[in-house]
Amino acid sequence: MVALDRDAVVSQAGDQTEHVLFPHSGAISVMIDMANGQTVASAAIGREGAVGTLSVLEPSPSAVTAVVRAAGIASRIPSSDKAHVLSLDVGSRLGLFRGPRSAFSTLHPNSKS
Repeated sequence: MVALDRDAVVSQAGDQTEHVLFPHSGAISVMIDMANGQTVASAAIGREGAVGTLSVLEPSPSAVTAVVRAAGIASRIPSSDKAHVLSLDVGSRLGLFRGPRSAFSTLHPNSKS
């Protein structure tokens, strides 16, 4: 378990994602940098989701910045531990398919999910 401190940046756009966070309490905002230089909050992740899930499917730099908006606690699992992440209960695994990519697709209908 790790503490989620308010205003902490848990992932930065462009950085390699090394852990998947499964919040048990608190809230994390997913921020997208737009082409015009603005930053848009596109999703809020709480205990129903996860942050950093795309790194489990394929190692790649994060497309988003994730910032803690409400303090809490989370489980932190190395993204390289695919078996552990995928063995989580069904409710937790649903978080693998929500979040940054689906939020980005909502803002950019022509993007591939």
